[in-house]
Amino acid sequence: MRQIASELTEHKLHPIVKGIKSKEAEEYRLKEHYLIFEKSRYETYINLLCVKIKAGTDDLEKIEANVFTMETDDMSLRKTYSSPSISQGPLPAISKAEKDVIEQSSSGHQ
Repeated sequence: MRQIASELTEHKLHPIVKGIKSKEAEEYRLKEHYLIFEKSRYETYINLLCVKIKAGTDDLEKIEANVFTMETDDMSLRKTYSSPSISQGPLPAISKAEKDVIEQSSSGHQ
């Protein structure tokens, strides 16, 4: 986790400059999103391991009970999201004209 946190800090020290190519800007944004996601994932894993150690057991029900009863700020578990390469939102809406073109091209290839 320290390595990911270090990479994220280093990444943020070199922000993109205005006028940079859009592909490079997108790559910068994706890398930052990835590093934030990985840092969060590692933090969650570490927190779960701490809860397991505190519970002193491999019994999943007891571990889960400890997760939900812990009140300290540094041990709070946050909701994480899927990999940044997977779309998080709904598909973009397409116009009737675009639908017609898609239908025409798909019916012509059958």
